[in-house]
Amino acid sequence: MYKGRAFPKILVALVLTIRCLACPPDLSKCVSQDDYRSNFKNLIAENPNYFGNAPETNQPSVIPLSYDTQYEQLVSIGFNPILSVLEATIEIKLDYGFDGVLCTNGSFEYVRFYERYGPLWYQWTDLGAVTVNTHDILDSLDCNKASVFPLFYVLTLPFQPSTQSNCELPRLPEIRAILSWDQLPPPSSPYFPPTWGNALDQYIQSPTLPLPPPKVDFISRALSEENIRKELRTPKERFHYSPSNADQQQVLSHIPSSATTLSELPRPGSPSNIIFEELIGLGLDYNLQRLVATIRIKEPKGYGTGNCGNGTLEYISFWADWYNTCDWTYLGQATINVHNLPDIPPGGVAYSAALPVDLRNVSHICNTTQISRVRAALSWNVPPPEPPKTARRGNWLQVHVQIPPNLNSSNLTAPEIFTIGGVLIEDIDVKLSGLTLPDAAYAFFYKPSASTLQPLPVDIDWAYGQSRPCPFGGSIYITGPTVGTVPQPSGPNCDVGPSQYQYRVVYRPFGSTLEPHPVLNSITPTQIYSPGYSTIQPLNSQGYFYYLPLECNIFGMLSWWLPATGGLYQIRLELATQTSPSGQTPVTYKTEGTTDWYNITVNDIGPSGTFVPTNEPVCGTFPAGTKLTGTLTAEAPYFGSYYAGVSNSAIKVVIDGGTDINPGFTEIPCVPWTWDSATAPPCGYVAGLEVCDRTIYDSVPYEPGCIQVGGFGFCVGPALGM
Repeated sequence: MYKGRAFPKILVALVLTIRCLACPPDLSKCVSQDDYRSNFKNLIAENPNYFGNAPETNQPSVIPLSYDTQYEQLVSIGFNPILSVLEATIEIKLDYGFDGVLCTNGSFEYVRFYERYGPLWYQWTDLGAVTVNTHDILDSLDCNKASVFPLFYVLTLPFQPSTQSNCELPRLPEIRAILSWDQLPPPSSPYFPPTWGNALDQYIQSPTLPLPPPKVDFISRALSEENIRKELRTPKERFHYSPSNADQQQVLSHIPSSATTLSELPRPGSPSNIIFEELIGLGLDYNLQRLVATIRIKEPKGYGTGNCGNGTLEYISFWADWYNTCDWTYLGQATINVHNLPDIPPGGVAYSAALPVDLRNVSHICNTTQISRVRAALSWNVPPPEPPKTARRGNWLQVHVQIPPNLNSSNLTAPEIFTIGGVLIEDIDVKLSGLTLPDAAYAFFYKPSASTLQPLPVDIDWAYGQSRPCPFGGSIYITGPTVGTVPQPSGPNCDVGPSQYQYRVVYRPFGSTLEPHPVLNSITPTQIYSPGYSTIQPLNSQGYFYYLPLECNIFGMLSWWLPATGGLYQIRLELATQTSPSGQTPVTYKTEGTTDWYNITVNDIGPSGTFVPTNEPVCGTFPAGTKLTGTLTAEAPYFGSYYAGVSNSAIKVVIDGGTDINPGFTEIPCVPWTWDSATAPPCGYVAGLEVCDRTIYDSVPYEPGCIQVGGFGFCVGPALGM
């Protein structure tokens, strides 16, 4: 409305001037919100309670300020049951106040999620936090002469709710999300009031386990007079639904549509269209390169069947105007399976659907802002028409999104590997040792309970300041981008045809001059369609695969490598086209390109240790004041750490007279240990030793190579003479 938003800024300045005229003589207190925001980190570093949202510090509040949403706002929460993720959509409203333009550090928007359900209804469980980087982005006009603000971003958190085992009793947990600008909401603080940001509560539905046939009493209740009356309040079209209903036949074109001049609208669609379901959120998760739409189910009935049946589908189709030309390109379609519920909670039940998008051709260098328009259209039971037409039941949204910078590839037809074993290629010494580099981190995991969201280091003992090279072990997953053109899935499945290129991963022992071996394991990529995954076999004994469309491989899984033995290996990705006629065997290929050979060290020897007592008490009991003694060893080819301890006791195990620390991070040969029971109350105890190595097992941080040894029990009785 106002180009560059100059007029609102003048009003803000006028208000602040009037406020300052009434200020006390201390002019330092006359500070605008923009100044508070630009100095935010310094202010809360000196006084965490500066804005009044940390009273537990017992420091005085200077400027009470919380839940301010003039800069950003959390607008929707949804749960994607196929991908098992929570999605938060946020709106960036202003072109300033984010600590710098692109190519600078900017600022961060944090969202922390909580869940509550069941007997502990009053108790929120902390699920973790996610973040997105935001910047000052100059306001401009799109091809329809409308401001590009607000911008919509999506933040995604993996979440696996408890599965409902009884389809007659749907499980509807409540989710709380707290948005906070440039300050990570503290853990286990569901009532934390952010200075800038807000909180939303939203019910979701847990997935249902496979179920037996309905019981007779369930059928009789479903056909009861009361339930029939409830159903009769549902429009007939929802009770006797059919995909062949008139005016619902809409064939989606994959060809870019002609330009339209429809301006931005918050929720297009007449009120009668959104009685049962409504599209309430749309944005881009530019960390994961996905468009995410969130819908709200508003009524308990009208969705075909309950959870014991098939229910019906909500269709969501996506379009984009990537280059601000007012030409729309159809991107694809996602579906959400919905069912009747016994009752609907306040605010309905929210679901999300995601469509992966390849932004490499749309991205840009960091000093150039790329803003695009995207649309999503919702329709119950049949695919929606293309906007501005509106489905009989549903609506559509159109928003602006920021394309992340620096995604351009120098050659989009060249093979590329992103991660090996969960670690980015650039964090691995692929030229020499094949181990991770110092300060290497997992590509998709964050440190728990940190003041800011930081990548999780691969060293298992990072919390103790350790950062050592790590090898790989177990299942080593290899990911990378799709190359060339791929067939689009027809309908909600991933039965797709040949891609332009085929690829394979090959490996060989380091120094070998023999032909490399192809990786022949099947892969199980994650897809946006139910059941959320599919198993893909290699095309032949040469190990080639077709590239899959993004909808069918949202994490870019290329290969699953399980080396038979440890050692230093070399692997590479090969790109090829088939040269032999279809049906001919053996199939022949022409190699179109390869990556470099990457060195990878594989470890298949785990840690070992001993923990032996030398004065084990007679009958397992000894008097308080006795020192329990023994010897221990802790070893591993890639040693991580050891810890000797006694359960149920805070008394330390002393190793080698205190020469060796406990816990420790270097191997220990056979050394003595002692445990002094002088202050131990009479009780039963268990002594043992844990030894860990630092191998990255199965490509994730949750499979550490640790063993427990010793583990003998004993009792401490009263001291002698007592």
